[in-house]
Amino acid sequence: VTFAQYRAVYDWAVAHGYEFDHGGEMGSIAYWGFGDDWKPGVRTADEPVTGVSHSDALIWLNALSELEGRTPIYHADPECRQVLRRMVHYRPVMASPPPPAEGGNRVFSEPGLVPGLERLSTPFFVRAEADGYRLPTYAEFRHAAFAGGQGKFPWGDDPGGGADFAWLADWSGFQTHPVGRKRPNAFG
Repeated sequence: VTFAQYRAVYDWAVAHGYEFDHGGEMGSIAYWGFGDDWKPGVRTADEPVTGVSHSDALIWLNALSELEGRTPIYHADPECRQVLRRMVHYRPVMASPPPPAEGGNRVFSEPGLVPGLERLSTPFFVRAEADGYRLPTYAEFRHAAFAGGQGKFPWGDDPGGGADFAWLADWSGFQTHPVGRKRPNAFG
């Protein structure tokens, strides 16, 4: 998704009651920790949106669904009556859980909870029969990325063979690039 595509839906969504954690960035990998290797440059709206979380993606897909007259997939209640329009804003935990009792292990009573700290994520529910947009399952993602093939990498078994198909840190100059400029896979 380009920044331009993301931002058009984002702006509509915010005007219609959706709340995001991040507004997205116009192609940048400065936050990836490359330090001195990263070189700032002019970013364009046809580069991929970056700086969004999984939660932002779910909210954005619901907004895109609603914008196009489809039924959103993600909901805030188990009965799937309330469309998910907001997630808890994620912030890395800046405190350590209490140390375990001597010789014991840390035990968390519920996934996503750290004793004494707030919930780290918002539960959401999927209305499977809805016709809205959703993130792919792992199997769907792999099938699409590998174009049905079984190579070690989406482009085959040679780790260096991807330069024609994808931008990776090794050959990207540590920056994002406009989308759609590399060769498509066998699915196009």
